Amino acid sequence: MNTVQYYENVVRAMGGASKITNSIRLFMVPGMNHCRGGAGADTFDGIAALGNLIALNENGMLLSPSIEKRQQKEIERFFGIPAQSFTIAGSDLVGSGITCTKQGFIAHPKILQKEFNALKKLFCVSGKATSVNYGDAFVGNSVLANAYGALVGTNTTPSELLRIDEGLGG
Repeated sequence: MNTVQYYENVVRAMGGASKITNSIRLFMVPGMNHCRGGAGADTFDGIAALGNLIALNENGMLLSPSIEKRQQKEIERFFGIPAQSFTIAGSDLVGSGITCTKQGFIAHPKILQKEFNALKKLFCVSGKATSVNYGDAFVGNSVLANAYGALVGTNTTPSELLRIDEGLGG
């Protein structure tokens, strides 16, 4: 089953698109095949998936410096959230370096204090620097979270779980 078929099955099973707009949406990139290739754009600055370049909650958004200014403005307009652009712990992969909710955030363990303070101000929540999944510094790759809870990698240690819970406002 492909992505479009999956989306259509969910719409059908849930009773129509109006019933699912708060939980699932499908965004198609014109001319892009699944994952890569096709007549359209299939990479963003040639370095990463777009999700690795963006971190946001309802208050603010951090965009990778590798995203061009014009594209940053389009993303800001799409989400309707103010954005800033800076690195996290020397990495442009800000979406991989942060997991953020409306209650808190966790960030790469080598985040600089000035970056951490800027995130607190941007997201309007407190946070915690931590690793996950037995030492993975890129917390966005191993933690999926919202206001109701978090899913973590199976190798996440008890001390990492504690810091994740503290950071996400548990």
